[in-house]
Formats: sequence, structure tokens, C-alpha cells
Amino acid sequence: MANITAAQLRTERNTRLAASDYLLSPDLYTTYAPGSQTMLEDYRQKLRDLPAAHAEEGDTIDDTKIEWPDKPLISVLEGGPAKQLPA
Repeated sequence: MANITAAQLRTERNTRLAASDYLLSPDLYTTYAPGSQTMLEDYRQKLRDLPAAHAEEGDTIDDTKIEWPDKPLISVLEGGPAKQLPA
């Protein structure tokens, strides 16, 4: 069991959000299949909700209890292959 601080949780969450920011640009986002758009929005919402989900643990959080959401596979409307979000 390892512990992280609430600030470290927010920093990692922010890093993961930033890694997917470019996928929301209109020139890319509009090429995604509707299901992929929903999966991307859900992924980002789950990341935004993480700090509140662990707020009752105080400033020290057991990192084994953090359930990071899985990165979605993005399907492009043109029938192209699904793309994994970058790490």
C-alpha cells in the first residue's frame, strides 16, 4: 500500500486530462463516431470526479483504492481503425 496526497492525485488527474485535450479540438472531435465521442466525454468526466470521490480520505489517499478510468479507444467515422489515447 502506498499513499499519495490529494495534491498528487489532482496533478496526475490534470496530466491525464491534458493528454486528451487535443482530442476535443473540433477538427478531430467531429470525425469520431458518436459512441467514441461519448466514451471520451465519460473518460474525462470520471477523471474530473476523482478528487471529490476521495475527499473524505483527507490529504492522504491510499493509491490502491484509486480507480483510474480506462483510456477509451476512439473510432473515426470514415471507418478508420480505432486509436488509443496517448499515455
